[in-house]
This record gives sequence, C-alpha cells and structure tokens, in this order.
Amino acid sequence: TAVIIEGILNDYLGLPPGFLKEYNYNDRRQDIMASFHYLASKDPDEEIIGVIGHQDASIVTVLIQDGLEVFEDGKWIEVTPAKGALTVNIGDPMQVLSNGKLKSVEHRVVRPAEKDRYLVVFGLLVTIDKWMEPLPQLTINEAPKCKGFTFGEYTLKRLKDLRDSPTTPEAAHAINSYASRPR
Repeated sequence: TAVIIEGILNDYLGLPPGFLKEYNYNDRRQDIMASFHYLASKDPDEEIIGVIGHQDASIVTVLIQDGLEVFEDGKWIEVTPAKGALTVNIGDPMQVLSNGKLKSVEHRVVRPAEKDRYLVVFGLLVTIDKWMEPLPQLTINEAPKCKGFTFGEYTLKRLKDLRDSPTTPEAAHAINSYASRPR
C-alpha cells in the first residue's frame, strides 16, 4: 500500500515514473514496520499520551490506528478513522522534496481511557546517504524553502534533539532546522 501511495505522490508532483523510488534505491530493507498495544488507563480523567507530538521521518507512513490526533490551528484534533480505512501521513522528506507543496503534519498518539488501543505502522524510509533538498522542478518561480542535507544528517539531528530535549516541541521538528532563512 505504501509503495502504491508513493507512486500516486510521484504522479501528483509530475515527477518522472519511479522517481521517488530512487530515494531508497528501491530497497525496502530500511523501511520500518511496528505494532503497538496500549492498555486502557485506569483513571478516566487522565489524558495519556502514547507518543508525543512529532512529524514523521518517513516519505509516507501508513497506519491502522485509533487514538491519533493532529495539531492544527493551535489545537489537537482527533483523527477518527473510517471502518477498514488506512490513515496516511506525509513525512518530512516529502515536505522537503515537494518544497512544501505536501506537508508533514504534526501528530501524536493518545491512549483512550475506556479501551485498549492498537496501532500498526509502516513507513517508507529514505536511504541514509541520500541527498535531500527541494526538487528543482518544484521550485520554479519560488525559492527553495529548505537547504540541502543528507538523510543521515537529518536523522542524527532528530535523535540528538530527542535525546537532549525529549519534551520540547523543537525536538520533534528536526526538519525546521533546515528551513531556508530570508536574506
């Protein structure tokens, strides 16, 4: 499913066929898949954050979920999935490559008080040595919104920020440190 979505995004952005596959050399070994089981809270008034607010490091993330919230207009909004539907998050690499035409959304996981929660995640990752920058064909008549970096540099920055300041908003938004500044 994630590979199909990658192809749809490739076409949507008007890129040559298979272009986005080059960001992982069509090698799926570094992709991530995980499943989680969050137990219901014993205190119904307690808001339990399963995963703090963050943006994804994957090109796209496909989720089978309940309890996901997105941050929009200064508040957290619940994402209620349709029965049998998948949720798709755009990650930081797609925001960079698309020069902001596609957005990496801040989101978090909240554990519902009344029931156990299950989550299955699959993310398409970029090869660690791949150079990331806004694609020239997507910056025509507009300045790049991000300076270039390797995916490895970004990953190290993200891990360092989370290690040094795990509860600050900046720690979950490593991509912001690569934003181009007006001159």
